[in-house]
Amino acid sequence: MSSVVTHSKGFGIAQDRPERVDVRRRRAGVNARQLTQGCLVPVLTQPQESRMPEPTSPTPPPERLSLRWALIFLAAVVAGLLAGLLTYAQSRNWPASILAALGASGAALVSLPLLL
Repeated sequence: MSSVVTHSKGFGIAQDRPERVDVRRRRAGVNARQLTQGCLVPVLTQPQESRMPEPTSPTPPPERLSLRWALIFLAAVVAGLLAGLLTYAQSRNWPASILAALGASGAALVSLPLLL
């Protein structure tokens, strides 16, 4: 939006007295043609660019889990469940079954990426 410099009633109004016209012209940055025509003209002093902000590109969606890693994680979960359930079925000791499940799933996560 450009700024508008106005006189007493909001517009650049031509005056019959030349000494006052010169003073107002210097103050407001108005050219002589606007003041001598006697019409009501808004006075623009500094044109400013009114540009819309450039639209930003949307953020790309996060990468999905690849099929290889999905298979590795699924195999680690299955190995942990299998080791934990078998350990619990044999000893009826739940801390040992949790430890066996964590060990089996950790071993699967370490070894399966090398194999697949």
